[in-house]
Amino acid sequence: MLKRLFVIAAVVVVLLLVAVVALPFVIDVNRFRPELEAKASAAVGRKVTLGPLSLSLRSGKVVASDITVADDPAFSTSPFLTAKSVRIGVEVKPLLMQHKLNVIGIAIDQPQISLMRNPDGTWNFSSLNKGQIAPKDASHKIAPTSVSVAALSVHGGTLTVSYPNSTRPAQVYNNVNVEAVNVSATTRFGFHVATELPGGGSADLSGKVGPISTTDAARTTFEAALKAKDVHLASFADAASGIEGIADLDEALISDGATLEAAGELSGAQLKFSPTATPFPKPLSIKHIIDFGMGPQSGNMVIKNSDIAMGRAHLLVTGTVQTDSGVLNLKLHGTKMPLDDLQPLFTVLKVTLPMHAHFRGGALTGDVTWKGTGAAPIVAGSIQIYNTTMVGFNLGEKLGSMAKLTGKAALKPDTDFIQLTAKFVATNAGTKVDPLRSDIVGIGVSEGKGTVDPKGNQDFKLIANPTGGVAGSITKMSTAGNEGKGWVPVSMKGTSADPIFIADSKTAAHNALVGTTKGVGHAIGSIFHKKTDEEKQADTDKKAADKTKK
Repeated sequence: MLKRLFVIAAVVVVLLLVAVVALPFVIDVNRFRPELEAKASAAVGRKVTLGPLSLSLRSGKVVASDITVADDPAFSTSPFLTAKSVRIGVEVKPLLMQHKLNVIGIAIDQPQISLMRNPDGTWNFSSLNKGQIAPKDASHKIAPTSVSVAALSVHGGTLTVSYPNSTRPAQVYNNVNVEAVNVSATTRFGFHVATELPGGGSADLSGKVGPISTTDAARTTFEAALKAKDVHLASFADAASGIEGIADLDEALISDGATLEAAGELSGAQLKFSPTATPFPKPLSIKHIIDFGMGPQSGNMVIKNSDIAMGRAHLLVTGTVQTDSGVLNLKLHGTKMPLDDLQPLFTVLKVTLPMHAHFRGGALTGDVTWKGTGAAPIVAGSIQIYNTTMVGFNLGEKLGSMAKLTGKAALKPDTDFIQLTAKFVATNAGTKVDPLRSDIVGIGVSEGKGTVDPKGNQDFKLIANPTGGVAGSITKMSTAGNEGKGWVPVSMKGTSADPIFIADSKTAAHNALVGTTKGVGHAIGSIFHKKTDEEKQADTDKKAADKTKK
């Protein structure tokens, strides 16, 4: 009896095994292909085509040999997405007992995805979920609102982002992996994305997204945390912008569908933000809050707040950047920034100091606007430098013909500035400074204006009120009514690296002897005011009249 039961049990097991093996052949899963294509097409609003299907009862999956999702015809006739295989998780019991297909998960292997963005800001995925694609068999018509998937995954994908009719290079993301749960076009669902970045580095993005916008998928609301390592910035910028360097990103992203706000920190080394600049030699940390427009005509980036930290120096930046054209409209402000920490910035901005010279100590306060493109900027503003020493630059010795008047000042190897202020406008054509003021220990006070051409050649006209040894010598030429004050016209020529100072001794002596405010004003006027023909004739007539009187 027991033996017979064992035989019966063995027969049942064999029959079950035969049934399991035979079921995939009995159930023709290809009959469900129109339904699957209809559901997928309805979900994305694009024509979805599946290849031949096969069934694995052990894993509870229907496998399609390949998949194609059509692109927006306004962008391309090539596919938006292709994949060699798609695994579709199904509920086995309804499939076996009722021949009903309930999809619970989709896994896409090694897809090739093509994203495109037109100059007006429209993406080729903007039209996803806009409408239903009706299948040939009306019985399989599925409303987009009814489509949901418990789990969606992408493994080993390649994502290409291109910009038709633009100079921006295409960006290729390799090894893209996506995990999403409870995916629906009408509800909010969680997601996680990990990918390799163009040019090198990696990124990890996780958060929640949805519901998917039915008017423009690019304007779907979401919130996410982004962490990226070793980002090659040049891979994401127009070559003309000059942006380079490798950075790490830690961002909190929030989109309301109209604006994407990115708040976080970018930190990196050898960063460069202009084609005419050199890479910043020290690590930079940039904490920021930036808004990006979403959808069409969204090329505007608004920098609400940005704190660039260079050691103890903090430079605050606000303004806008047109990401497509590269047009900048920025305001930069810094208060009492330590010059020692700003020293590398002078090299980056092509600011040339006298040869072998550098600042030591002191602080800089500045307000600057930066407009135009990175290739053709217009930089204007004012700076004030306080209580610093220009090491390796002997201004007293450089005064040339005035050296004999400088006394002990000529013996100092360095130059101590009490204050140096300037208002300037700088373009690719050169720099105009007006006014330039300085107060230098042992030398005196000066004021004037001038220009520096792109090669560093300079031409400044200054009025100096000397002190120390200079003042002592001029005082000897002055009358008592002058109270020891003498104004000396000085020209500053040469280059920024090797300045040459030329004093107008005759005018200096004359001004000292005049010793009146009127005389000082006349001296300043002689530098900054070009006489008219009438004024020149009047001077000639006056000299003739003086001779007649004599």
